[in-house]
Amino acid sequence: MSFMRYSLIAVLSALGLYAILIFATSLLFSELKLSRQLDTGSLMSDAFFGTEGDTAAVYNRSALSIIRPQVILVGASNLERVPASEIDVPGFAAANISVAGSGLAEFGRLVELAYEAVSPVTQGRNIFVLGVWYGEFCDVHGPVQQSLDQQLTGYGLYRIGPDNSVVRTIPSSLLSPALTAIRPLLLAQRLWGSLRDAGKSLARFAISGDAGTVTVDQLVQNNVTVDVAGRQKLIEERKATCTKIDPATFVMLDQIVDRITRNGDRVIIADLPIPQWHADGVPAAAAYQRAKVQGFSSALRHEGASYLDLQSSLGENDFWDSVHPKPAAATKLSRLIGEASIERESLR
Repeated sequence: MSFMRYSLIAVLSALGLYAILIFATSLLFSELKLSRQLDTGSLMSDAFFGTEGDTAAVYNRSALSIIRPQVILVGASNLERVPASEIDVPGFAAANISVAGSGLAEFGRLVELAYEAVSPVTQGRNIFVLGVWYGEFCDVHGPVQQSLDQQLTGYGLYRIGPDNSVVRTIPSSLLSPALTAIRPLLLAQRLWGSLRDAGKSLARFAISGDAGTVTVDQLVQNNVTVDVAGRQKLIEERKATCTKIDPATFVMLDQIVDRITRNGDRVIIADLPIPQWHADGVPAAAAYQRAKVQGFSSALRHEGASYLDLQSSLGENDFWDSVHPKPAAATKLSRLIGEASIERESLR
């Protein structure tokens, strides 16, 4: 009898402690204003969910559930850093659901995740901005969709169907409370990931004298420059990871655009800039320029689809590496995307 009583006390104490953690993390969530806007590359989102964007894209989508139409950015890490908060389109909210390392297959997954959260009353009034560069059209693709799927299935809220679709395992009415309940786990995951990465870098430095890939903090990226030796190293890395353009990726792009336009929403295919030294040094960049003329044609035939050429919008010194814009330059891209969205909206 005593054992059962003490067991019950232990369980109730654990539940009480977890309830306090839910309250504390929800308070932090509110203070960071994460419930107001999905912006996977913002400093606040990074602090709570991590810098890759996949956790935020899965677990902060409730911010999309508003009755205003939205400009929704979908892309990889270079678009992830374009702040949604700086996109000003009258009558529209803005969101960024981009995830680092994404290819066209991941774009499709992210669009579906966005549609699960977007309010049905805005159907036909939203604008999706697909940020592309040659990297999304390479023949080598990363493990980002696997990472997204792990985030979706990790807490039992979703499962992956036989056709690779995402299937929610709980009623939609319970999704928001469930996401609130797992916030302590998400924060613990974030803290553990930071400690793990720091430990790996320290161990590697102790053994080989090389700490590995160094992440440049957003707060100092505006002051970063890449010297000639650094440029050449980055070029060689890009050459190794992208040897040719895969025609199948243009088919994926067409399918994504078809999905969005069938819903009555608009699509802007935004051709993102990279430094000229990068474009000149990697053969796949030139191959992309040739292939996209025909490759984009099918996607752009859909009613409501348009092309936005941003390739010359930034200068050589607007990037802190081979592809990622500095924060000041990323803000400029936000403004240009906002202006293009206003122009497209006026043509309805």
